[in-house]
Order: sequence, then C-alpha cells, then structure tokens
Amino acid sequence: MAERKNKKGKKGDGCIFKVGQIYYYKNNILGIKRTSLKVKTLKEAQEIVRDDYLPLVHVQSKNEVLIKIAENKTLIKKTCSVSLNNVFEKFEKNPARAKISLETLALYRSHWNHFQNWISKAHPEISQIGQIDERISKEYAIVLDSAAPAQKTFNDYITHLSIIFRHVLGKREAEEVWGADIIKKETPQYHSRREFTEADMQKIWDVFKNENYIIKDKEQIELIFYIGAYTGLRLKDCVLLEYGHVRFNQNLISTIPYKNKSKTQQRVFIPLHPVLKEKLLSSEKWKEKGTDFFLPESASRYKRNKWALNQSCLRVIKKAGFEVSIERTEEKKINQYGFSSLRHSFVSFCANAGVPLPVVQAIVGHNCSSVTRYYVHISQESMQKAIDSLPGSDKKTNSKNRLLEQIQNMSEEQIQKLLLLSRKV
Repeated sequence: MAERKNKKGKKGDGCIFKVGQIYYYKNNILGIKRTSLKVKTLKEAQEIVRDDYLPLVHVQSKNEVLIKIAENKTLIKKTCSVSLNNVFEKFEKNPARAKISLETLALYRSHWNHFQNWISKAHPEISQIGQIDERISKEYAIVLDSAAPAQKTFNDYITHLSIIFRHVLGKREAEEVWGADIIKKETPQYHSRREFTEADMQKIWDVFKNENYIIKDKEQIELIFYIGAYTGLRLKDCVLLEYGHVRFNQNLISTIPYKNKSKTQQRVFIPLHPVLKEKLLSSEKWKEKGTDFFLPESASRYKRNKWALNQSCLRVIKKAGFEVSIERTEEKKINQYGFSSLRHSFVSFCANAGVPLPVVQAIVGHNCSSVTRYYVHISQESMQKAIDSLPGSDKKTNSKNRLLEQIQNMSEEQIQKLLLLSRKV
C-alpha cells in the first residue's frame, strides 16, 4: 500500500506517512523505523510528532536523548499530561474510537464522571490521567464493588473506563492500569425473560379494561402493549413509532429499530395485524401538530424519563398477576417478566406456529439466527408434534393419547357439551 510522506520540516525531523487509515512516523536519527501514531488525520499526527518526538532531535545533551528514547520505548514510564477535566473530550473527539450511539456515549460519560468524582474526593492530589496507576484502579474497583451494583453494571464500568484510557493514553498504558488482574466480577449467565402465553396476554388486556385501575396515560400505554405484542418491537421503538413508519394501504410497518441505527442500519418490515391496524387508526385522536408520533404524550414522557414509562409498563404486568422479579441470590433479584417479554412471546408464537426461523429473524431484525433462537420458547405441544413427525411414529396412537389427555383436563360441563356435539355430528 502506498505511503504518503510529510515533506515539510527541517532535516532530522523525520517523516509522517499514512498506511490505510492510520498515520505513522519514522526517524532514522532516533532509530525509529516505523511507529503508529494511532490517529487518522494529518493535523493530529503532526501535533503528536511535534510534542512527543521533535524534542528528541533538539535536546542538548546525550543523557536527555537517552531518557527521551527510554520514555518512548516505555523503559521509563511517561506521564500523560492530559487533565482529568479534558479526558472525556479527548476520548469523544478521537477519530480512532469505534462508532457508538449517543445513548452509549452518554453512558461512557456517566461512568467517567463517576470515576472522576471519586478521584477528586479520594485522591485530590491527582489532576492528570497519567498519574493514575493500577493501585488506584484496584482501589476504585473495590469501592465500586462495595456499592453492590449488578454484575453486568460493574463490568460495564470497568470496561468503559479501560476503553477511555486506551484511546487517551494508548493500549499498552491502559492495560497497565486496567490489566487482566484488575478486580472483575465474572459475567453472569444471562437470565432470559419469560414469555407470555395467550392466556397471559388476555390477563394483560383485562387490566386495561378494568375501569377501576388508574394509571397515567392509560390508553396510550395500552396501545404500546398492543404494538409490542403484534410486532415484537422493543419498548423504545413502540413508544416512538411514527406515522411515516406505517403503510396502512399496504398493511405494513417499515422502520429501522433504534438498536440497529448505530450499527447495521437494518430495516425491518412487519406485516400489520388487523387488530393492531384498528388500534393504530383509532389513535388519530392523539395526533398533534409538529409531531409524527402515534403516541405524542408517551413519546415526550419517554424522552424526559424512560425509566418512569418502563415502570408504568411493569405496574400493568404486576396488576395482571405476574411477579416481575424473583430472588436468585441473597444480594440480588432478577427480572423474569418485563416489556421485553412481549418480544419473547412474539417470536415464540411465530416459531410454534411453524413460521421458518429466517422469516422470524427478518421480522424482528436480528442479525443472526442464534439471537432469534434465544427468544424462542418452544411449547410442549410443538415439540410433541416434531417428535410425532419422525419416521416410525404411530401417529394414530399419538393423536389418541393427546385427545385422552385433553379430555382428562376438561370439566364435567365441558365433557357434556362435547358429547352433545358428537351426537349431532
């Protein structure tokens, strides 16, 4: 691949060149054949060379040269002079960092602010990121762990801080601070949400029919549940569904889920169920000028405080008789039902109805079938049908056994009705 050299500068200043997207530097006088500057713009590369390498060329004594070279080869630790107040800005503007959504970036900022606030109280003498070492990081990890956050939350803090350090200090320096021996909790086995059955869904619809049950924006919350149940979309996508996403004349919903917008940009096409279509058409009474949302009040509320809207959804689920969380350990509860249970239900209903997995995958917007399988909860009846379809199965006997099981589970009144129907036939 061609190298583009920097022809400007005095003799002995070396040269900057680009390979692919990254700029490199070499200087024969300093014995630097090729070193990555880890930046993608020429301006940033020139600044790094000016600040970190050119002083080597112009130092007055041999001892200074040896010290500078040792620093660059990490034989002597070089202190980064970036102020803690400027660290996140430097990380945010680094072109080499991975592209992440605004929400994820805000989470990085929140975790950095938490760490910086702790540093200012526990170690007020530290003002630059280069002053932080492994001893400080371990001390912070112990303090964070003592606050008893969820295991995933703890690991997110450590991981995000490590990434910030890597983009500001460099990979090697970051690993020295947040090394492999840093205190980390083991990633827990993820607990899958439970799906709702058809009978469970009826209990939820009954909650909305109950006139004595009062909840903020009750009608709009009900529509949010209908959208989730009949599309498999996540809560954010349901709340922020726009008129432009729904093609009533084609009975189709076409949208890019928010989770996909920062990654694959994959659009999903969801056939519009008649029940949902009727509900969406009846929502025009909430339509406001200047907004394209089906649920303007809920959309505004979600943008202000998504946690509060999620709590409203959980209260509906609790009112329907479902225990949202259960005890798993002495320290922590785990969620077993939530709004995402509607997504699990949608995928499971489709799978149990015999819809091919690639079709379900396309509808819900999963990038790979393994993710879709995670959402599938196969019913016992569907599994039995699969076994019955194998060669050598006595299908008549199997059908007879299933019929006997169904009759045994019937009440006397239901059996009497069944007998009357059979006589008429």
